[in-house]
Amino acid sequence: MKLGRIPALDGIRGVAILLVLTGHTVQNYQPLSETVRPWLLIFANPAAGVRLFFVLSGYLITQLLLQEQAATGAISLPRFYWRRILRIFPAFYAYLLGALIVNWYRSPDLSPGAWVAAGTFSWNYAFFWTSAPPVIYWDLGHLWTLAVEQQFYLVWPLLLLWAGPRRGFWLAAALIAWCPLARVATYFLFPAQRGYVGMMFHTAADSLMAGCAVAILVQSEPVRMMLRHRGWSAALVAAVWLLLVSPLLGFYLRGFPVVAGITLDALAASCLIAWVHYAPSRIVNAGLGRGLLPALGVISYSLYLWQQIFLSPSGGLSSGHIVLPWLGAVTAAVMSYWLVEKPALQFKSRLGRPLTLVTEPVT
Repeated sequence: MKLGRIPALDGIRGVAILLVLTGHTVQNYQPLSETVRPWLLIFANPAAGVRLFFVLSGYLITQLLLQEQAATGAISLPRFYWRRILRIFPAFYAYLLGALIVNWYRSPDLSPGAWVAAGTFSWNYAFFWTSAPPVIYWDLGHLWTLAVEQQFYLVWPLLLLWAGPRRGFWLAAALIAWCPLARVATYFLFPAQRGYVGMMFHTAADSLMAGCAVAILVQSEPVRMMLRHRGWSAALVAAVWLLLVSPLLGFYLRGFPVVAGITLDALAASCLIAWVHYAPSRIVNAGLGRGLLPALGVISYSLYLWQQIFLSPSGGLSSGHIVLPWLGAVTAAVMSYWLVEKPALQFKSRLGRPLTLVTEPVT
């Protein structure tokens, strides 16, 4: 089945970036009462946004790889890695340069080790060997997700090429089962790093693997028929779980996200994404595929990168301003998209490809 571009999946990415933006706003808006803030964070949930980004990336990357294998009989690893470099690196290093300039004027201690870790996509393990001032940790803190993505890009195509779709599904399932155990073990074995327990590849890969496993499952026509006939009810349950039930359980049950919540959220997100891809209702298709959400989805990568500086705890939000930080984040993202991302994507398109992606997979 050849994939056409589905704006509704850009809409899901728009929902994901809105969850991140609203979550950081609630987290850092100083005039907000501390009795209200935890309740708002249940709904303005950046963790759910990151989960959607991860699952969507695993889903689309696997769809691309499987389609290339079906069309050509092989997976070209050099081609895959070159396309990922063109997609990820230009906007990423443009942001890193911008953050470096900002911190050059703001802080005398640039902590070279932290910047090296960020620039080499090892930020999600950097706390084992480097430290940095809190303001730098905030400006670079979200880059752990990009590190997990890059590590996934290195590992998964090789595994899928070696194992094939059938064994690849069971490998993905095994990694999904492994990650909760790894998180619990890491929590007890490395108590000083408990705040980072969901950020390392060996503890966070289940979100990406859930997308990979479902992408393999939906290659089956019976699975697609089930999505078309009964998928709406499963998608509704998945959305309620991801956006309401899971954050409430995480609020009331200590340790729930580490033990089970992250994995269950990923499985719910994968169910939701598969349904939107193959069998959305007209209302959902219109809501996700038109207007603001898909527009945000298109610039979501740059917006995810640049919002960190504008929605920081030391920025305008700390003074009670919301409009200016949001406007600054969106403006920087639009400029990044048109001046950096778009030219790189146009160059990437000259490489040619045997298939058309649903939407570009990126964090």
